[in-house]
Order: sequence, then structure tokens, then C-alpha cells
Amino acid sequence: EFVVAWAKETEIGKDIVITENDIKNLIMSKASVHAACVTLMKEAGVTRHEISTIYFAGAFGNYLDKKNATSIGLIPEIAIDQIKNIGNGAVAGANIALVDRRTRKKLDEIAYKIAYIELNAENSFMDEYTSSTFLPHTDLTLFPGVQKMLESCRIRRD
Repeated sequence: EFVVAWAKETEIGKDIVITENDIKNLIMSKASVHAACVTLMKEAGVTRHEISTIYFAGAFGNYLDKKNATSIGLIPEIAIDQIKNIGNGAVAGANIALVDRRTRKKLDEIAYKIAYIELNAENSFMDEYTSSTFLPHTDLTLFPGVQKMLESCRIRRD
């Protein structure tokens, strides 16, 4: 266990710690998200270069550090300004749909086009999940920004 903050430094009077299990759960969760992204991109026939925006909603999105999300391989590496936190997207979307009939009709058209993909039935999902259990990934070429950062951190002995 690693102590992030000692009890005397916290408002709750208890140590704040990160355990090995916390790290394991983080890696498994991030691998699931990344594998889902890659599987859906393959299914749609797009690459990370064709993604214009990644949206994060809810409390998770509000507190997510975009750079760190990319650095650990949670999402495909795209420019930070292409990652948007939109807050409570469900409530905002429901409000828009209730207020504007044209938007509601457009949303109905979009909903009709949605395809259901059962990720656990996709062989490529499990392969990608396994590769994504590394930080950021077993294939660093998918994360050129992270690769560059890691290379700049290496100690050079000349």
C-alpha cells in the first residue's frame, strides 16, 4: 500500500492510500474502455486520425484529466483539444429533446441508426483487452505522444 496523504494531512483524519488492488482495478477498467474504443472503431471502419471529438459525460467526465487519460491508454491518442467533458449529457439531451420538436425528430433518426455490438462476443475485443492491460499499451506506436515523452525521460549516458 502506498500512502498518498497521511492522516494528519487529511480532513477525514485517516491515511489516504492506493493499494495494489486499486492499481489492478484501474488497469482492468482502462483496458476495457480502450478495447471497447478500438473494437467500435474497427467496426465503424475508422482510425484514431479520423476521430474529431471524444466526449466524456457525467461525474467521471467532469473530473477526468484529459492528458492523463491519453497517457495511460484509456482512450486512443488524439489531440487534447479534441477531448470534451460535457457534464450530465443525459439530462442536457433530455431537456433539448423536450423543448425542440425538430431536434427530437433528429434524435429519433439517430437512434434508429444505432447498431448494437456485443463486445464480449467479439474476438478482437478480447485480443485488444489483453494488449490494453499494459500502460499505455503493448504497441507504443499507437501512442506516439506518450512514446515521445518516455524517450525524453530516458537517462542518456554519453
